[in-house]
Amino acid sequence: MNSSARDDGTGNDEFDGPDGVVVDFRSESDLVQDIEAAHAEALELEEWYQEALDTAASDINYWQEQMDADPLSEAEEDLALEMVESEALDAYQIDHPTRLGTYDTRREFRMPLKADILAAVREKSESLTGVPFEIPQSYSLTTGRFNDDSGNALFYAGTDNSVFGAESTYKTWLACWQSAQAVRNRQHVVWWNFEPPSPTPPRERIIGMGVPEVLADMYFHFIDKPAYVPNFRMRIDLVIIDALDPAIGFVGKNSTTDAVGPDRVADMYITPLRRANPSLTSLILDHPNKSDETKEGGHTRKQKFTQAAKYRTAMVERSHKGTAGYAKIILVKDNGGDIQHLPNDVVAFIAVDSSGGGLTDVRVTAQKPGEERSTPAGKKRPASNRQIAVGVLRGKTLTDEEWQDSVVEKLREKFPKHTQTQLGRNARQARYEVKKEEGTVEQDDSGMWFVVTE
Repeated sequence: MNSSARDDGTGNDEFDGPDGVVVDFRSESDLVQDIEAAHAEALELEEWYQEALDTAASDINYWQEQMDADPLSEAEEDLALEMVESEALDAYQIDHPTRLGTYDTRREFRMPLKADILAAVREKSESLTGVPFEIPQSYSLTTGRFNDDSGNALFYAGTDNSVFGAESTYKTWLACWQSAQAVRNRQHVVWWNFEPPSPTPPRERIIGMGVPEVLADMYFHFIDKPAYVPNFRMRIDLVIIDALDPAIGFVGKNSTTDAVGPDRVADMYITPLRRANPSLTSLILDHPNKSDETKEGGHTRKQKFTQAAKYRTAMVERSHKGTAGYAKIILVKDNGGDIQHLPNDVVAFIAVDSSGGGLTDVRVTAQKPGEERSTPAGKKRPASNRQIAVGVLRGKTLTDEEWQDSVVEKLREKFPKHTQTQLGRNARQARYEVKKEEGTVEQDDSGMWFVVTE
């Protein structure tokens, strides 16, 4: 009997040959299967190893790209290390395969990325305060674009702007002009009216300005003396209050003696709509002081109420039906700091022209109406901020920082009285607008900006 045989039958396919050599008597098919299995396992390990190498290389490249694009400040690095040590933030992890033929890995830890740090910091802030973390919305001077090539705008989007002035100084026309822009862009406008009926109501005016009637009926919503705010089923982008003084009286307050009057109007007619759309813009019309038309009437709270741009309109040349006229738009207050004028400066002109016998042409321009035609030949208008942003880049390739610095220097020549903060903000806004324009500027693989060849 074979001495290598076992009672349980295992190992009976082996035989101890001469000199202790083990002879395998398994069938050839069994041997082939074993070889194929070992080969498949080796291939699987090699495939995993290559995939792990590629994944590690991709993770390293991504980490480096993010760090180069948005490097950490010293404060961010210090805070990130503290949060990693306290286990409030995970380090960036890269798993490296260590040896071919095994599934062994070595884990490398690197500094977390800025986005992960900010997310962890905000989560920590919420846990400490019990209040959801919110970044206050920034407001841009992008609503109410002028009808010229200046690139300027009158109002800050997403917040409350106001205009006051004497009767028949084109306040309502200005609000209609702003409403017409919104309606043409398929944006819903709500006009809360607290004034007596007008012979030419706002809907009639914006249609007379060339807005198709079907768009006016779809997007322009004139609501007279509203006792409550309807449950709107659409996003409201622009609210007009016409006007604040009678609106305060309508909600039961005295516009002269009640400091809470303006806030009560806002709480009722603006705040509920802004909850549904945080980017909602409002334009609040108001009356002047009866004894001094250069000042806003009523309680001093009205003067501090709007926190964006406040203007005063003043008639220059009055128009009648079938004639042309224009008024000055004078800056009273600019809390955003982006309007390139000082208080009491004439920022723009609004011209209303119905002399053509058809549509009423309403335009807001940086120059006095008719001045364009009288500009001496060869005399150039000042370039707009947008034009400056493109001009400094033309024929060059600049980093984002170099582009910003170049625009600031050009703006300093144009606006020598502006502070560095104002110049920097205006330069960023101009470059942002240029970047949004398709086909104007591009960025190459090394991050350099250039003007697309026209």
